[in-house]
Amino acid sequence: MKTRSKFVINMSTLLRRHRWLIIGFLWLTAYALGAWGSLRQLQTIQRHHSVFEPFYRALQLFVLEENLASEPPIAWQYQLAMFLAPGVAIYTTIITVASLFQDQLLLVRLGRLKKHVVICGLGRQGFQLVKDFIDNGDRVVVIELNESNEVINTCRDLGAIVLTGNATDPAMLKMARAAYARCIIAICGDDGINSEISGQAHNLMRERWKAGNSQLNGSPDEQLDCYVHIVDEKLRRLFGRGQTFEHKDHNFRLRFFNTFENCAREILDKFPPEADVNAGSQVHILIIGLGQLGGSVLLQAARIGHYAGGRKLRITIIDREADIRSSEIALRFPALPQICDLRFIQKDVERDKIFDDELLKSIESDHPLNKIYICLDDDAEGLSCALTILPDVKKWNIEVIVRMAQNIGISTLLDEIKPLTPDLDRIRQFPVINSACRREIILNETLDKLAKQIHMEYVADQIARGFTPKEKPNLVDWNELPEEIRESNRQQADHISVKLRAVGCLTRHANLSSSGDFYFTDEEDELLARMEHTRWVADRLLSGWRLGDRDDSNRITPYLVEWDQLPGDVKKNDRNAIQKIPAYLKEIGLEIMRK
Repeated sequence: MKTRSKFVINMSTLLRRHRWLIIGFLWLTAYALGAWGSLRQLQTIQRHHSVFEPFYRALQLFVLEENLASEPPIAWQYQLAMFLAPGVAIYTTIITVASLFQDQLLLVRLGRLKKHVVICGLGRQGFQLVKDFIDNGDRVVVIELNESNEVINTCRDLGAIVLTGNATDPAMLKMARAAYARCIIAICGDDGINSEISGQAHNLMRERWKAGNSQLNGSPDEQLDCYVHIVDEKLRRLFGRGQTFEHKDHNFRLRFFNTFENCAREILDKFPPEADVNAGSQVHILIIGLGQLGGSVLLQAARIGHYAGGRKLRITIIDREADIRSSEIALRFPALPQICDLRFIQKDVERDKIFDDELLKSIESDHPLNKIYICLDDDAEGLSCALTILPDVKKWNIEVIVRMAQNIGISTLLDEIKPLTPDLDRIRQFPVINSACRREIILNETLDKLAKQIHMEYVADQIARGFTPKEKPNLVDWNELPEEIRESNRQQADHISVKLRAVGCLTRHANLSSSGDFYFTDEEDELLARMEHTRWVADRLLSGWRLGDRDDSNRITPYLVEWDQLPGDVKKNDRNAIQKIPAYLKEIGLEIMRK
C-alpha cells in the first residue's frame, strides 16, 4: 500500500503541476492529427478543397461534427483525431467546471460522510498521519488554517478532502462532519488550539444527541474518539487527573498524546538500554540534548528502567543549558533522584569535547556506558555529534541512536556511506516523524488493548476479593478511568518487554500449532514481581504520590516501600499480574517463547 501511495503521490503531483501544459499539448496534437487526417481523407476521395478546409474540418472534430468518415478508406490520422479531439474537449470542460464549482463539489463529496477520520493541522506530523490513514484505507478529512500550505494539493491527490479554515470554528467542524467521524486528531502545533478543538468537538456530539439521535445511546459504533496533542505536562496532568467531559458522555472519548513521548516509547522499545548488559550490572545511558525529545526519553527511561539486577538506572545528560534543565526537571519531578542516578553535564556539543578526561575516566573505570541517545533538534548537528564520538563508541562496543526528522536527506546519505565505513553500523538512526506520527502509534490500539486487559484482570481480581468501587474508585470500566490511570496501565504494558528480556524470553505471533500455554518458573515469578513493584513505585513517585496511610484523593499510599516490606496480599497482587502476562499477550495475538 505504501509503495502504491508513493507512486500515486508522484504521478498525481506531476499531472497537477503540468495539467494545463498537458491539456494544451493534447489540443495541439488532436488538432494537428485532425488537419493532417482531413487532408489525407480529402485527397483519398479526390474532392476539390481550399487550403483552409482541412483546418476547418479539424476544428469540427472537437464538437463531434465530422462528415468525412462515411467514405472509406479512412486515414489513420483522421480516425485517431475522431476520438482524441472530443475526448480532450470533454476533459477540458470537466476540469474547468470542477475548478469553477470546487466548493459546491466538495460539499457534495462530504454529503452524508460517516466513520471517517478528521485531522486538524497539516504540518509535517499531520501530513504523515494523512498518508498513514489513507494507506490503511480510511477516509480522511483535513482542516488546515494556512490555505497556501504546499502539501494541501498532495493530500487531495491522495484522496483526502481538505478544508481550509480555523479548526476551532464549530462551523468548520460541522462542515467536516466531525460529529459523525470515527475519530478526530487535533495536531495543530499549539496546545491551546488543540484543547479548544476537543471542546468544540464535544459540543457537536452533545448537539447531535439533543437533536434526537437516540441511536447514539453509548453505542461503540457511534462513538467519537478525540485525540489531542498536548505537549505541556501541567496541562495534560490537569486534564488527566480530572473527571473530564468524556466521562459524562460515553459517546465521546478524549485521549491525549504527545509525539515526543511516543518517540521515547518507540526508541527505548526498539533500542533497549539493557539489551547487552551483564546480570547484576548497573545500566548506564547517555542522553545528549535535553529538549522535548531528550526530556521524554529521560522520563520514559525512568519509568521503565527497572531491571533484573535491582540496581538504579544511571542516566548522564549532556546539554548546553544543563544547569537550567536540571532545575526545571527538579521542579517538575522532585522524586526523580529517588528513581535513578542522575548526572547533568553542561557542554556545547558543537564546540566542546564531549568526552573529556574526567568523563572518560568515570565511564571507563566506574560506570561503563550501555547506550547513547542523541536527541538534538537539528539533524546535521546530531549526525555530526555521532560521528565525533564514533571512535570512543567503537572502543566501548555500544550503539549510538541518533534522532532524525524523517527517512530522507541526511539519514539517506548515512545509509549510502555505511558500506564504505563499517564502524557506522554503530550509529542507528531513529526517524521521528516516520516512526512516531503513525496511525498505529497515535491510536495506540495494540497498547490500549493490552493495558485494558491488565485493568480488567485487576478489576475482576479485586471484586472477587470483596472490594467495591466505593472502596477503590478505580474498579470501573476502562472508558470511565481517568486518563492518568489509563496511562499507568499503559506503562505497565510497556514494561512487559523489559520483564521478558530479563528472563531470556521474547514474543512472537501466536502459532496455532503451539504445544501449549507458557508458564514462568517460581523463581521467575518472584523476580518479575519484584521488578513490577519497583516500576509501580517509580510510576507513583513521578505522578506525585507520597508515602503514608492510604488516601487516594490526596495521592498517599503505604506501599511506596521496598519489596520485602510489602504486605503479603500486595505481593500476591504483583505475582498474579506476572502469571497473567501470557494471557494478556494472547489477547493481542502474541505468545511467549524462550530464546
